[in-house]
Amino acid sequence: MMETIKRHAFLAGLAAAVVVISLAVLLTAYFFYMGPNQTTRTVIRSTGSRAKALEQGKLFSEDLANELAQHVDRREKQHEDLLGYIRGLGAAREPLVEGLFPTSTDVNLRHSFKTAYDAKIATFMKTLGAGTPIVPTGKGGKGKKETDDLARAAAREVYRKFTMFAHPKESFERPTWVDQDIAPSVEVARYGQEDIWLMEDIVAVIAKMNADVMAAKKGVPAVVANVPVKELVSIRIRPGADALSETDMQSTSERYRPGAASAAPADISGRAPSLSGRYSQSGFFLILPWRLTVVVESAYAGELIRRLKGKETFLSVEAWRMNPITGISFSRLRTFMADVRGDYGKRGVALLEIVGESMVFQLAGGRVTTLVTAAKTPPEKATGKKTGK
Repeated sequence: MMETIKRHAFLAGLAAAVVVISLAVLLTAYFFYMGPNQTTRTVIRSTGSRAKALEQGKLFSEDLANELAQHVDRREKQHEDLLGYIRGLGAAREPLVEGLFPTSTDVNLRHSFKTAYDAKIATFMKTLGAGTPIVPTGKGGKGKKETDDLARAAAREVYRKFTMFAHPKESFERPTWVDQDIAPSVEVARYGQEDIWLMEDIVAVIAKMNADVMAAKKGVPAVVANVPVKELVSIRIRPGADALSETDMQSTSERYRPGAASAAPADISGRAPSLSGRYSQSGFFLILPWRLTVVVESAYAGELIRRLKGKETFLSVEAWRMNPITGISFSRLRTFMADVRGDYGKRGVALLEIVGESMVFQLAGGRVTTLVTAAKTPPEKATGKKTGK
């Protein structure tokens, strides 16, 4: 009997052990194989669903891909159209001397360029209706003071009929080589031509503003006392022209960095970056820093700044400064062409300084001054030294 019980107990224990081992194997298989396999199947099903959705949906569809390709083509066409537009604007510019650019070796043409440069400045004076006040400088003395006063008054009556004041040799960028006996190099003349075109844009803005304002004032004569811009003190175009040491300039651009032109190193062409920190890129565009100084009615200062943007040479205004001209400051500074403060009229006037840049595109076929190879910056342009007067 005991032997039978022992045998059954052994079989029962063996069966229990088999059951426990089987359960352990099943649990191990489930946790280490069936579970991850189920997760993999879930991921596969999800990926399949997404793939089917992408295939059937609009995102990344063949139609969308074709539409994006057409969009790229349109953008490329717009880019080419823009470059073509810029080339057309530049090609329409008339050079001062035909046949000189881009690489003529004719010395006579280069001599003619000097004469044409001054002739163009004379045209600017005419466009502005500008003249230079000439005031008698009597020595006074016993019995002569009254005569001197009468002469000054008579002269004042003459020059007050100008539309505005300007001086052909002082108010414009006029390089020293214009007065030299030797002919300028074509390279130097090329930069002179670009300066002329930039001044042409600035002069056009000033002349049109005066004309527009006076047209609204029907019956009022367009003379210095009435026009908004009364005197062109100077236009300067060169590296450093926009780098004023004073810090009270009012910035109109986030790129404005006072002193950038003088503090930063020059590029390989010798041209230093301007107030925006941009460099010229030979063969693509040329950066011409400029500064305009005028006597303007205070109420029209903002209008002049607004009008200076958007010309063919892509003018940008980086900063400006305005100082009111009072009777005291007029007498103290004595830098004005007017003989007395009253020559500017009765309304408030100010000395307005505007600094900015002109981006001149040099695309092939876009300007008569454009060279096939990159042009070097002439010495007077690269150094930033004064090239006028």
